[in-house]
Amino acid sequence: MTASRKSPGCLGILLAFTFLAAVLFLWGGGRFLVVREELKKSDYLVVLSGGKDYSRLDEAARLFNEGWSEFLVITETGAKVPGSEGLFTVESKVYAVKAGVPPTAIVITEKVVDSTAEEARVIKKMMSKAGKKSCIVVTDPFHSRRTRLIFTKAFEGTDMSCSVYASRNSWYSPATWWRSLEGWKITLLEWGKLISYWIGIS
Repeated sequence: MTASRKSPGCLGILLAFTFLAAVLFLWGGGRFLVVREELKKSDYLVVLSGGKDYSRLDEAARLFNEGWSEFLVITETGAKVPGSEGLFTVESKVYAVKAGVPPTAIVITEKVVDSTAEEARVIKKMMSKAGKKSCIVVTDPFHSRRTRLIFTKAFEGTDMSCSVYASRNSWYSPATWWRSLEGWKITLLEWGKLISYWIGIS
């Protein structure tokens, strides 16, 4: 009888422990993706294209206005914005100007890019051509770990450096991503891309 009365309590503790372990596992899975390195004033402030909103550009404009760089670089994708006649980069430039970035401080890459690896190569070439040595790369939190790996590899063998900074006002949070279908979709997709990168598939 005594053992029987204790069983529900033990079961409750086990369930609570299992739930806590699951939450920590999910939080760790999201947190690992996020890279936000210490900021140093740099030659270029680069905002990567893509994302579901303008949070990357908001963050980049904030950093620019705080004086972390004198130039804001936007990568040219040639992608259309839903409901817009213009290119994504044109819309981004207009948005950046409204956020306080002078038009003369905005640089758009010459080459159209369609991947993070291509963005890294284009930025590297641009910096080399302009004699620039450092950049801050702004992207979404879930995309920042892979971005760091890609840019580090692209800059190998050069005297150029980059730091990666995850947007702070992004919809994505390591602590709560698992509460939404979109969070699951993005996290699993990014982990898949990260693993593919590690094993050399992409």
